[in-house]
Amino acid sequence: MTDPTHTFNHRFFCGSVRLAYLVAAIFIVLSCGQRNGMSQSNLKCVPGEVRECACSTKASHGTQICARDKKFGPCRCASETASLSPISLHSNTTRDVCNYQAEVAQRKPDSDNRVVIPPNHPDINYFGRVDCTTPAAPTFSYPGVTIRTGFSGSSIHMDFLDSGNHTNTNYYDVSIDDAPSTRLAMIPGTHTYALAENLRAGAHTIEIFKRVESNYGTGQGTFLGFRIDAGETILPVPPKPYRIEFIGDSITCGYGNTVAVDTPGEYHYTTETANAHKSWAAITAEQIHAELSIVAYSGRGVFRNVNGMKGNTIPKMYFKTLPDHPQGMTWEPNRFIPDIVVINLGTNDFSPSLSESKLNEVRFHYHETTAIFVATLRKTYPQAAIILAVGPMLSDDYPEGYNALSSVTAALRHIVNARSAEGDTNMYFIQLPREASLWGADWHPTETTHRKMADALVTFLRQRRIVL
Repeated sequence: MTDPTHTFNHRFFCGSVRLAYLVAAIFIVLSCGQRNGMSQSNLKCVPGEVRECACSTKASHGTQICARDKKFGPCRCASETASLSPISLHSNTTRDVCNYQAEVAQRKPDSDNRVVIPPNHPDINYFGRVDCTTPAAPTFSYPGVTIRTGFSGSSIHMDFLDSGNHTNTNYYDVSIDDAPSTRLAMIPGTHTYALAENLRAGAHTIEIFKRVESNYGTGQGTFLGFRIDAGETILPVPPKPYRIEFIGDSITCGYGNTVAVDTPGEYHYTTETANAHKSWAAITAEQIHAELSIVAYSGRGVFRNVNGMKGNTIPKMYFKTLPDHPQGMTWEPNRFIPDIVVINLGTNDFSPSLSESKLNEVRFHYHETTAIFVATLRKTYPQAAIILAVGPMLSDDYPEGYNALSSVTAALRHIVNARSAEGDTNMYFIQLPREASLWGADWHPTETTHRKMADALVTFLRQRRIVL
């Protein structure tokens, strides 16, 4: 005989389960609508505001951006599973950015029994932003420019025109045979510098690295050639397997990174305290064996420069070979096609002196201008891995009320997610480590923090098999 209480409980349980399933189904439908930005897109918001939204189990970090009509757009989700095979060798058609090919006439020895090797010798390699239009005088301003070649003999000297002044001395690092570099202080005007003497007989290599930034043109340099022992020769050097470009501001320039203090407000910019060779860009390039290009300028932003300072922003100066030259040569991207592009911008966009209304305007335009700039870079370098990085100086605590770190992070995530949703799976986001206890000049990262940033980026690249 059936227990009527048991029958009732069974029916009640089954009915409850059906009701639970119905409620769950309604919840799933509503959630799917939210994921696609349908149910929440009509909520009023501040233009430029970015918020997280739910994504499917195959994606993460969904974000929505508030448009000019004060409504949230669709949820953009980036796939966690997108990955690439590592790049084995860059596909560039040029050996270096100048790619000089013409035969160089043999010159007679000078009074010191040295032969002048002109700058357009085919075995002298240039990397970074270099104006190569005058073969006898390649010129450069951005930090991180390198000149590299091989040579035989016991000494090597250099002819150089420096555009600096006696207030801020320009510095270069010189490395012979991959040994630790020594610092070379430049003298304004044209001079000859002894780079190495009393070397062992035989073949050697030399690399010259520009430590300082453009500094409104005073950081500009012009290479006028080498001088080597009579009877010796310039030798080719092998290429590196990757090419990487960093686009940034003072952080990427290495501003203030040679000091480590707990009173950073007492230390300000000088060429003594800045070294791009110890920046996260150069350290990363060294670790992955990549040719390096740095397009960076202190105080510049994407939409707004530091404290509203006048002058070109980074997107506006990106295609200039010499950023402070009014009639300078337009950069030709095919001179250096990077395998990897890393962008760290936004600190100056969210610098002080913004009213609440201006802050909202900057949030919107920072996102919009960054998205346009990234689209331009993608069109310029269709095969490159593009990485948007949040830097170590951003915080939600300063400037007060800006929520700068959250604003930049949300905007960059949304750009990556949006492009991923459109099929661009070679676009990435990374959060870089922040300064812990000591700081460089004006609160900039120290060399120690730059190394932590580089280590984080190299790990990121290797985990995603972007490099081996």
